[in-house]
Amino acid sequence: MNRMMKTKILHCLLMLLTMILAACKAGQESPLDQDDSTVQTAPTCSVDSIPSLPDVRITSVTQEAAPALHCKVAGVIGTEIRFELLLPDEWNGKFAMGGGGGFVGMVINSAQLYFGAVQSGYATVGTDAGHQGHPLDGSWALNNADRLVNFGHVAVHRTAVTAKALTEVYYGSDINRSYFTGCSTGGRQALMEAQRYPGDFDGIVSGSPPFDYTALVGAGMSQITHAMYPDPTDLEVAVIGPEEQELIASKIFGMCDARDGLEDGILNDPRQCDFDIKSLACEAGKTQSTTGRGTPEMRQVSVALMVTRPLDVLALGAMYSF
Repeated sequence: MNRMMKTKILHCLLMLLTMILAACKAGQESPLDQDDSTVQTAPTCSVDSIPSLPDVRITSVTQEAAPALHCKVAGVIGTEIRFELLLPDEWNGKFAMGGGGGFVGMVINSAQLYFGAVQSGYATVGTDAGHQGHPLDGSWALNNADRLVNFGHVAVHRTAVTAKALTEVYYGSDINRSYFTGCSTGGRQALMEAQRYPGDFDGIVSGSPPFDYTALVGAGMSQITHAMYPDPTDLEVAVIGPEEQELIASKIFGMCDARDGLEDGILNDPRQCDFDIKSLACEAGKTQSTTGRGTPEMRQVSVALMVTRPLDVLALGAMYSF
């Protein structure tokens, strides 16, 4: 696979991941309350206030002013499980861990990113799931069983155990409640925590968990990419380009946007929209050729039908559970 093809595929997957994460945020109210009845004042933020734990290497301890006063502790668990723990100056006695997205590859904390955990007084942590890389690049997993296991479940578990221990020693007090929240990959991480390590958290929020990676990545995304770029030597223009995508979107919104009672450019439940993409095919005599299904217009309709079918059948069924 040449570099241009990789770039195109990563661009398509990044767009899909962005939409999924946006949907995750839009579809969730904050599971983290802002009860400040048990606020505790933190000690001085320094290396000396952070305990030494077996197989844990602290790489930095810094006092941060934004988005709220907190002590930021970065470290590595084992060989390469990186984490960042945020310890607010005014702690509410609770702990929240946020999940990642895509293949992770960097420290991601959705509890902080989406819900402002540290601003609400929570000690909060995120991890890179045991490897470094682009969230849409899976090359880190090749011939590396340790990274696969870390990504699968171990990194989140070890990060939770480590971060909770550091939190309790730092404040000199037990954690009253601990929570995990995640969407997409974070949702899958949440399911793994509930199934494998039910003692890690008192409450778990699992949003849109992609629990069937074979269907999602191996079949679904590969099928979509091949349909959009059938000629691997020509990756400049997709079969369904920006103009066609805009046309499809405008027709769908024109038909279904108001069904939820508000015309706002948002479909609350796309499954309730029975728009037929075949209705966009050119009328007889107006196509660019007379070869029927082989015309550019019909080919685009056929690809659109194929591309949207996995999103309906797989994403709402086998890949994601709502």
